[in-house]
Amino acid sequence: MASNPIKCPGCGQEVEFVYNPEGQDACPHCGSPPPAAAPSPKFNWLLFLGVLLAPAMFALGGAIGKIEGLAAGSPLVGGVIAGLLCGIYLAQRVGRTRASRLWLGFLFVSVFGCVSIILSFFGCLLGGFQMRMG
Repeated sequence: MASNPIKCPGCGQEVEFVYNPEGQDACPHCGSPPPAAAPSPKFNWLLFLGVLLAPAMFALGGAIGKIEGLAAGSPLVGGVIAGLLCGIYLAQRVGRTRASRLWLGFLFVSVFGCVSIILSFFGCLLGGFQMRMG
């Protein structure tokens, strides 16, 4: 059994609610139940996918429009930024503790950074972009 001090919503005193398999105990001072946990915010998949795919769309647009700076820069710069944003956003949603959010953040940032850069290169390829060196 784990216990943690929480402010009682009924009497306002610091109380250790003991969590057991049958349910939660009541406050020993006033008998009120412990406060309900705050609901976690909804995950916005449309925002997540939009950020992840934005560098690929910019690369595709740059390749189709023959804008070399956009076609070459968006996979590298935009892919890193998209990886950071998507990785942190997902780690905040999935991780339960501060340490798990930190480690999941490192993992997700690297994974989604690579995914976004690879998708951006496919956007360049789909647009027919050819890098001219020299």
